[in-house]
Parts: sequence; C-alpha cells; structure tokens
Amino acid sequence: MPLLSGALAASTDGLVLAHDTPGIEAEGVAALTAAALGVSIRMTEATGRGGFRELLVRGGSGYIATYAAGSSAVLTLLAEDRINVGRLHLEGRRAGARIGELVDSALERVERTPPHAPYRPGAHHPEPHAPAAPHVTAPPLPHTHTPQPPTTPMPFTRKRTRSPRPATERKRASMANTEAALKDAMSSIEGTTGVALVDYTSGMALGTLGGGKDFNLEVAAAGNTDVIRAKLRTMEHLGIKDEIEDILITLGTQYHLIRLLKTRGGNGLFLYLVLDASRANLAMARHQLKKIEAELEI
Repeated sequence: MPLLSGALAASTDGLVLAHDTPGIEAEGVAALTAAALGVSIRMTEATGRGGFRELLVRGGSGYIATYAAGSSAVLTLLAEDRINVGRLHLEGRRAGARIGELVDSALERVERTPPHAPYRPGAHHPEPHAPAAPHVTAPPLPHTHTPQPPTTPMPFTRKRTRSPRPATERKRASMANTEAALKDAMSSIEGTTGVALVDYTSGMALGTLGGGKDFNLEVAAAGNTDVIRAKLRTMEHLGIKDEIEDILITLGTQYHLIRLLKTRGGNGLFLYLVLDASRANLAMARHQLKKIEAELEI
C-alpha cells in the first residue's frame, strides 16, 4: 500500500509474531501496542461501546493504526501523513481479519493436540528392565546378478511455475481500477460535477474526483455516510429485510445519487455522484452508475 512505512503483527500481550518495520524496534512497538490496547479495551467497556475494533493515533508526521486480529492478536500499521485514511482502514481491517483467522486456527490446533501421558504405576507401559531377545544373524544368501535392460536417460526438463501476483501489485491495480471508475463516471455521465468512492463504516473517502472549493467532496462523503446509517437503522426498526440499491436526494439545482456497492470486495462502500440538475438525465445516470459499479473491483 503506498505511503505505508511499517507493519507489525503481535499477540495481545506484546509478543511479536511478524513485522516489517525498517528502522524501528519491533519489540518496543509491540509492548506499547499491548499497553495501548489495554487502555482502549477498558475505555470501550467503561463507555459501553462493545469489543475493541481499532485504534487510530495521528502524530505530526503520520499515523499509527491498530486493528483487532481475531481474539489473540492485533495488527499495527505505520503510515505517512499524506495517506488516504479511508483506504488505510479498508486494507487494515481486511489484513487484520485474515491474520486473526490464521492465528486463531493455529491456537485451536494446539489446544486439540493431546498432551503426552505421564508414567503411572499400574498402567500398561513397556517393561524398562525386560531382558532383550537374543539376536540371531541369518546366514547370507548367495549373490545372484540379474542383468537389467539398458535404460535411456530421461531428458532434464525444468518445471515452470507461475509466481503469485505480489500484494503490492494487486493493491496498485485496485487503486488504478478505482481511479478509472471515477474518471469513467465524470466523463460518461452527463452533468456530473463530482464523484467519490466512500467507506460508510468510517465516513472516509477512498477516492474523489471533481468538486472544488465550493463543494468539498470529503465533507459530503462524511455527511452522506450518516444518511446511509440512518436509513439502515430505519429499515431495521421497521423489520424490512432487504438491501438498499441507491438513494436519490433532489435539491433545487443538483441531484445527489448514492449507490451502495454489491460487487466483490465492495461491502461497506458506496459511490456518491453529484449531478447538475439542468444538464443531467437522471435515468441514464442511474443506469451508467450501475454499469460502473459492476465493473469496479476493489
């Protein structure tokens, strides 16, 4: 991930499991993470906010983000100040969930392994002082040689293996795909003045295009996150077991179109489109935005 300067996986009591932290002592970071985790857990319990999920600390030159990784581990990421925090949360949560699965399954296997049974009087054990059976050496068999037909040596061939695609390359492709989708929306949907891809679990924009000083897409992204959350709560209270496809907000001079992603990797994300009402064809805009969503891979 661009602008990520370090990563560390540790147990909840401060034991380093794996790390890539150039120039930083991993053991010290793991110990401090365990201390911060203890304070965070006590704070969430005292305020009734449920179990620990994540912790974000911002310094003068960057971020330190810690994510829960199952029940026994945490993932800490070090990032530069210019990083997209929404994308940091998205990748950090995914990586934390994967690390948690690996650590928890390993601990389950250890717990299922039966311990070695101790020696107990009366139990069946081999006699330690039983006399050994006499060793009898069989007479050697006469040596016979059976001629073998000549064999043709097989030519040496090297098996070609396809190397897996590096994680950094996959993330670059994901970012390029996001940028291409935003550019496609700006160019192909008539009347578009701004578009954003937003994580509605945090309110952070993963990518924006358009807008300007008179219309801050970052602020709009955070505000429309509250719109989605309110609608989901209303559906829950009404007992409506369905999914939101899109939300349309009509202003005097603008249309605001919100489309929740249903594609692979798009859970918790939405596309936010701002249209000039005097130039936009609303039906075509919804059709084209649905098509862009289908082609978008996060």
